[in-house]
Amino acid sequence: MRRCKLYWLSLLSLLSLTIAKPVSTADFEIDFYIPERIELNLSTEIVDLGMPLGRNPIYYEKLNAVKVDFRCNLSAEWEVRIYGADFRDGDKKFPISKLQWKEERGSYKNMPPEGGYALLARRRDFPKKKARLLQSKNISYRLELTGDESGGAYSAPIIYTLFVP
Repeated sequence: MRRCKLYWLSLLSLLSLTIAKPVSTADFEIDFYIPERIELNLSTEIVDLGMPLGRNPIYYEKLNAVKVDFRCNLSAEWEVRIYGADFRDGDKKFPISKLQWKEERGSYKNMPPEGGYALLARRRDFPKKKARLLQSKNISYRLELTGDESGGAYSAPIIYTLFVP
């Protein structure tokens, strides 16, 4: 008797599934756009090297003078480059290559001559996922003079560029 009830219950269930309305579905596609992000920001517009810190040699030093923030979410081999022009005071000048720069934990490197550039960072230096995130580097400057430079108030433009080929 139990088997008979189970048989009829199974048959009724199967019959109700075949009579039931078919299941309907709907779908859609979602689209969105992630914009290209190429960012480069400096923490300051002017770096004053201040007063000389030594007499022999005469040198100026500014630790963590500028914070450079950069980001690029393109898969291109981007680079952050540093350019500089010679120090000038009217007609007087001396080469930018006397200026040295370094990253926070690095050692000082000479700036390239006017018209050249130094590399601060490049995409291949970062793991794939980290290369797209906002990066920051603190840059210090040191200027050592020989003592035979003409007196005056000198300045030089230092340009940071996020170069994306």
